[in-house]
Amino acid sequence: MEKEKFYSYLDTSDKKNPEASTFLESIVSNYPYFEPARALYLKSLKVNESSNFEELLYQNAALLSDRRRLFFVLNPIKASKSAISTASQNESNHRKENDSSFVLIEDIQSTNGLLDDISDMSKDQDVPISGYELLEISDMEGSNDKNRLAEIDGNGKELTNDDLIEQFIKTAPRLKPPSMIQDEQEDISLKSLEEPEDLITEPIAKIYLSQGFADKAISIYEKLSLKYPEKSSYFAGQIQEIKKQSSI
Repeated sequence: MEKEKFYSYLDTSDKKNPEASTFLESIVSNYPYFEPARALYLKSLKVNESSNFEELLYQNAALLSDRRRLFFVLNPIKASKSAISTASQNESNHRKENDSSFVLIEDIQSTNGLLDDISDMSKDQDVPISGYELLEISDMEGSNDKNRLAEIDGNGKELTNDDLIEQFIKTAPRLKPPSMIQDEQEDISLKSLEEPEDLITEPIAKIYLSQGFADKAISIYEKLSLKYPEKSSYFAGQIQEIKKQSSI
């Protein structure tokens, strides 16, 4: 029932009908991701000169993935009679084939122009190709692609798959491997051997010493002596004491 009602409002979307706005509002509420219904709802509000049209327009436009289509739904282009007749016949036939399709035409550049007047556009402008016609064109191109698979060589002989592969190998450009970088590369592994700055402390030196790593303890004291020259005599005494205990 809702489907037939929806199509009836779609066919009469240019006519004032307050009931259409109420019905379409319920459809949008029940099916928030049904974008064609949302676009048709906004058009119904505009046609019925709803007082809160602009407010609802900007609320709902943000929820549509393609606002250029919405522009043309709200501001339909006047096309020539012959073009309208052809497009109307195509839409009628395709609607019977696929109930879920609802084709909206091309997009505008931004939401700022949603309510611009486009009455100065040509009255004889062609109706854009519908989604159904695009599908038909795609099918035709697909069949042409199949016909191209039977390649013919210069002597009129049909080429086999092996012939085509061999021909491709001969004519395809060859990729050259990138030249080896000659610059000397820094050995970053050496940095892993360096003591972190926060480990150069006297408590760490004492820990190394207690674990039997006298060399590491001496290295830390030497770095501390450079870091704190005012205590260099103290650190030198510690180094001498370690060497005496370790017989270094």
